[in-house]
Amino acid sequence: NEANLSKDELEAQHKRKEFISIQKLAILKAKNDGRNEGREEGMKKGREEGIEQRNLEIAKSLILQGLDNKTISFITSLSIDIIQKLRDK
Repeated sequence: NEANLSKDELEAQHKRKEFISIQKLAILKAKNDGRNEGREEGMKKGREEGIEQRNLEIAKSLILQGLDNKTISFITSLSIDIIQKLRDK
């Protein structure tokens, strides 16, 4: 009941409410920033995985065409070890 509070008590109560409101907004902003950062990281990782998968498919195709490991590595940026493992499958 604010009717029984003095002017100083009302002002103190208003400042506490304002502080709480500011803190809630800061928390909401932090959550949104975290979600956005996570979303961007997920998209980046997805793109990287997609590129890796595409390079593996290209390497498999080039192996079937008879290209050597060094050339395939140059074209796909995959390591020679990875290409050899694909060849051994």
